[in-house]
Amino acid sequence: MENYLYKFFLKKSIFPVFLIICGNLFANPDVEYYQKSQIVQRLSWPAENDVFSYEIEIEKKEPNGWTPVVSEKTVEPYIELSLESAEYRYRVTVYDLLGRKRPSADWSSLRVLQALQPEVYSVSPGLFHIEDDQPVNIKITGKNLIKNSRIFLVSSEGKNIEPDKFSPEKNSEKAEISFDKNKLVSGSYAVKVSNPGGLETLKPGIVINHGKEAKGEIPVSDKKFSLSQGWGMLIPLNAIFARYFDMPFSPIGIDMHLSYRLFSFRFGKFGLDLSPSWSYLSAEHNDDLNGYWSVSAHMISISFNILYEAQFFNGRLRLDARIGGGLTFLADLRLFINEIGQRESLAGWIPRANALISVDFFVFNAFYVEAGVEFFMLFTGEALPIYLRPSVCVGWAF
Repeated sequence: MENYLYKFFLKKSIFPVFLIICGNLFANPDVEYYQKSQIVQRLSWPAENDVFSYEIEIEKKEPNGWTPVVSEKTVEPYIELSLESAEYRYRVTVYDLLGRKRPSADWSSLRVLQALQPEVYSVSPGLFHIEDDQPVNIKITGKNLIKNSRIFLVSSEGKNIEPDKFSPEKNSEKAEISFDKNKLVSGSYAVKVSNPGGLETLKPGIVINHGKEAKGEIPVSDKKFSLSQGWGMLIPLNAIFARYFDMPFSPIGIDMHLSYRLFSFRFGKFGLDLSPSWSYLSAEHNDDLNGYWSVSAHMISISFNILYEAQFFNGRLRLDARIGGGLTFLADLRLFINEIGQRESLAGWIPRANALISVDFFVFNAFYVEAGVEFFMLFTGEALPIYLRPSVCVGWAF
């Protein structure tokens, strides 16, 4: 019967690869080796008395037969090497204290298997309200959800609960797990996936409620929509409009963000965002040429953005980055000169490009406070007015 030799892995790789070597050997699980991009394993066997040395031979299975890959002598009952994923065979020969060769052992099989890092992108549904005897079925999307994966629900107390049924799809990107409802108490859970070789991942975001207990909310980390609105201030960064709006900033403004998260990955979420805003611009002047005169306008903007979101503390803190473009309209742009009177000035839609970064902090359930700053420029043709727009908003995720 074959035993299993566990090998050791390189944590410095961007995508770690773990190997499992199967054969009539055993491993020392207390050692980890790091050697550039290679993975070093220790093959060991029971030591014998009155031994001068051991000879270890390893051959790799090829389409046309067996190819020698290792032939080495050692005085220790082990050898360190690095093998790629493949089928092998090996044998150990003992030399006594007089250097005489004892009969070689028979060839034994050896398999090196590549272990895969599991990933969970999403779980659905996020909320279960259980009132009958139906099982709890959870659908999982991710990567490397293989037949030999072990999947659990992990309670808030850290208890692993094994499913009654695990059904992975052939493409290893989707799976379904089922639980008897009596195995699960009301509370929050996370999905844990562990693959052979010790690679695992954890995805929170499941709430279980039983019977007539109060219905829980979908976890914040799983909410796809968010809507926020608040105050925004306009700060010019160059002197393009200084002739008319000679002021360091415009404090009157409203910002709004409507966001939808389309895709979830291990490193964050991606989605779309619609961000309208409004600012009131005004200035008064008194000079020798025109005497007293004033100017005012309403700057109305709308931008369409790509959204990236990183979540922390189970989604209670979010970092959002938006980049995109849109249009800005100077509505009701009025110029009033003392001796001439009021006259309309140019107004029209102006293309814009923008980038925004914000931090969302959830203070109660789905209610959050958002603080951010936007950088944008207007493509007027003759010049490029550039602005910063700090904002503070309140929002709701749903």
